[in-house]
Amino acid sequence: MDDKLAAMSIEDLLTMRVGHAAETSGAIWRGIESSWTAEFFKIPIVYPPGTTYMYTSAASYMLSAILTR
Repeated sequence: MDDKLAAMSIEDLLTMRVGHAAETSGAIWRGIESSWTAEFFKIPIVYPPGTTYMYTSAASYMLSAILTR
């Protein structure tokens, strides 16, 4: 597991500070036939989690996946 991914917290997901460099919109993900959870883990984490704000639907989806689990 990537060190940045391991450092990511629920707070980082809630505050949209997961370290992604670009937005991932739900509109783009609707066309994906694989697991959205699996796709989240493929997004490069450019910045240390908790440091840089970037709105991304991917963070909201992961919060939903965690709560569903």
